[in-house]
Amino acid sequence: MLIVQKSIRLESFNLDLDRLCVRGPSGQIDMRPKSFDVLLYLVSNAGRVIGKDELIKAVWPDVIVTDDSLTQCISEIRHALGDKDKRIIKTVARRGYLVDGPVSTGEVANDSCGSQVTPSDVSALDLVPSNPPLSNLNQEIKYCRTPDGVRLAYAIAGSGPPLVKTGNWLHHLQYDWESPVWRHVPRGLAEDHTLIRYDARGNGMSD
Repeated sequence: MLIVQKSIRLESFNLDLDRLCVRGPSGQIDMRPKSFDVLLYLVSNAGRVIGKDELIKAVWPDVIVTDDSLTQCISEIRHALGDKDKRIIKTVARRGYLVDGPVSTGEVANDSCGSQVTPSDVSALDLVPSNPPLSNLNQEIKYCRTPDGVRLAYAIAGSGPPLVKTGNWLHHLQYDWESPVWRHVPRGLAEDHTLIRYDARGNGMSD
């Protein structure tokens, strides 16, 4: 059985944009979500040097992180891709990072055993999730307190019938709204609904 999925191909690796994972010659590669986001942003801007500040702003919007967080993601990406000589993800001294290899995008057909069919060549940015047509759509983040004093963050966006998106592990109201990887989900839901989301205890913007 063949399953067609959108992907970006980088050398012998495929970034699956439907399942948000990386596959190589030996199958799926374990990678943290943040590292995947960093890799996706670099690959989507292949051929251009991406500064650290730009990467951090794209992957951690409105969140204060140190360069060490980015460095750890780059190290994990290189380890996952077997890029010991830094040939795929290049470091440009005092400027940032560069993907300088061939990148193509299209649809990958995976059979039940996980083998892949080479995708067609199109622009890399064509398959990166984008904002829905309502480009001026905004969310309003508010806070409430539980009976035991814990402050919880919740966000409201859009208009129409109410729709509640439950919080989950590693959920972040602002990051998910701005992330080039995840933003199409909440923004799409808010097109036709009053979307209500919240960060569970110990996650995102909640205590």
